Amino acid sequence: MKKSIKLPLFLGSVALICSAALAIVNEITEPVVEQNEIKAANEGYLALFGLDSFDGYKIATPEPTSELSAKGVKKVFELHESNDSLFGVAYDFNVRGYGGELIFQIAFKDSKYLGLNVVSSSETPSFGGEYLEALGTYLKGKDASLSRAKIETDTVAIKAGTTVTRTPVLDGIEVAAAHYVAGIK
Repeated sequence: MKKSIKLPLFLGSVALICSAALAIVNEITEPVVEQNEIKAANEGYLALFGLDSFDGYKIATPEPTSELSAKGVKKVFELHESNDSLFGVAYDFNVRGYGGELIFQIAFKDSKYLGLNVVSSSETPSFGGEYLEALGTYLKGKDASLSRAKIETDTVAIKAGTTVTRTPVLDGIEVAAAHYVAGIK
């Protein structure tokens, strides 16, 4: 009888101690993880815009519209020159591909795609990863008003069979491009 009481009490105590330790570790590492995510995002913006730093630029982060949010846009990043003219716009996405969560950025400048930056991906590098790389290369320098049908047709030829990843990525890119084009008019 005593064993039937001691064992659950022991296991409960161990579980409570482990939970407390995990909560403490999470509390300590959360700010570091958040800073690393911000650093990775900023490095992506700099790479997409072809800049070494944001010195001399003004940054604005307007709230994404409900239409953008519905397609996975988590952040809109506007870069303005010192005279307040728009330098470029980037969109941060968090969508679900075949391999799981996919975080990427797409940027525009002068009515053109600047490229696509994958921040993190659970995609298979030799399949979904290749598609994302090919898509980024394909989009770079293309007109922002390029139709989704044209993008899809051309990228299917590059890497067929990536529908589960391609669909949410192109859904997001399509709505971001429309938002960008409408904003510069």
